[in-house]
Amino acid sequence: MRHTGYQRETFNTSVHAGLLKELRHLAVDEGRAINVLLEEAVRDLMIKRGRAHLIPSDSVQETLFK
Repeated sequence: MRHTGYQRETFNTSVHAGLLKELRHLAVDEGRAINVLLEEAVRDLMIKRGRAHLIPSDSVQETLFK
């Protein structure tokens, strides 16, 4: 991956196997990286929970993986 200037942090977690399988399919179908989809989901959750103001402005990586 090329350096983008965005601060990135790696973390590990476990996810329901069926959800992960479908996430992988979605990533392939949309031609996007899984981490981009996960960041989108986290941003959507932050907005849903009224925390949109806490989302870093440089967290959008959509264009890096298209």
